[in-house]
Amino acid sequence: METHGKKKFKYDIVADQILNEIKTGVWTVGDKLPAEARLIERYGVSRVCLREALKKLSVIGILNIVQGDGTYVNELIPSHVFEPFLPLLSCKEVYVVEIYDARYVVEGGAAQLFAGIRTEQDLADLEVELEEMQDASLQDDLKRFSTHDRRFHEIIIDRCGNPILAAVGKMFQEIALEYTRLLNGDSDVVQRSQYEHQMLYWAFQDQKVNRAKGLMEMHMERSKENLVELMKLSSHLGRGDAIQDLEKMDKA
Repeated sequence: METHGKKKFKYDIVADQILNEIKTGVWTVGDKLPAEARLIERYGVSRVCLREALKKLSVIGILNIVQGDGTYVNELIPSHVFEPFLPLLSCKEVYVVEIYDARYVVEGGAAQLFAGIRTEQDLADLEVELEEMQDASLQDDLKRFSTHDRRFHEIIIDRCGNPILAAVGKMFQEIALEYTRLLNGDSDVVQRSQYEHQMLYWAFQDQKVNRAKGLMEMHMERSKENLVELMKLSSHLGRGDAIQDLEKMDKA
């Protein structure tokens, strides 16, 4: 299936189907979606594919996934706020530079705000993630490193004191998830990233708001440059689409 000449992954197609059913009234606000097994049968996809589709719709506020309970349709209608971003969720590999330029602005601002209002508990929580990242790096567990890298950024965004900025930041983090994991599959990039996160922590510790902003912007810019190079290398070596390779690894 194609969107503007670019391929869509199967989970994007399922997300589109669910979105269309919500728009046409199959599911309405407050409805609880059927159990996972029934949805898998309904859409004819794997569990991994279904969960990815539900996660995409959860990120943009269409669905609310309640652990241990189920998935509900939210009152927020995507056409009001987030529907312009849906093409990014479907064709992410086309927008590498644009996504990271957006993260540069959003996460740089979040870091600046966070540095000015962070609490001792915030610092303690960031330190936990830094220690986990260091341990994962030493164990060459790059997948675990990526998990705690993500959590480090989530703490900053969630606690920056601006709920609108936080919502936008979390959305772009989710859009860039596969990119983050691709970057963290390179040991040299991981070592540099770990150092940059440590520098950010020190800026937050000292409440250096402008330095925190500058460091986050530098981190996003470097990530963008590294990612572009990695994706060029992947294409040059004939390895195919890097993002699709990551999905296959998840299913293995």
